[in-house]
Amino acid sequence: QVIALTVGNNPTVTNPFPMVEIAVVKFTCAVPSWLTLIPIYGSPQLDLSCPLLQQKTKVVPVSNYHNPVLDLAAYDQQGSKFDNFSSLNVVWESTKTAFAHIEPDMPMELILKEDGSGQKKMHGLQTVVVHRDFGTTVISATATGYQQSHLKAAKVK
Repeated sequence: QVIALTVGNNPTVTNPFPMVEIAVVKFTCAVPSWLTLIPIYGSPQLDLSCPLLQQKTKVVPVSNYHNPVLDLAAYDQQGSKFDNFSSLNVVWESTKTAFAHIEPDMPMELILKEDGSGQKKMHGLQTVVVHRDFGTTVISATATGYQQSHLKAAKVK
């Protein structure tokens, strides 16, 4: 679908040649099909020098003295990244809370990042609280539906 917005003014005595500008935006309403979680590393040198981080591995080593941040993104069935997923209700879980957990007092922070094409896409940044124990845990993010406040505002029943 397309939204076209026309902005301008009408001719007047003092402005006989008014300007009119048109902006056209293509959009798609879709249901999220999958989410991705990517760890954010604070050191750019570490990102480039550590070969493990260049692989698509499901096990990501983290320091048990530094709380890592995970970057959440949402995609539709065609693989297009959502511009905005702020209406989604996302539940975070850790399989072994003795090693790491999601603190309820530290909710996911929604930010916009430029994607290289000039467009901004939403990212959800979630801090994972790690403990001083060694071990493996699985951190998951699940979209369980839409936030009720957004549904009420849109008058969805």
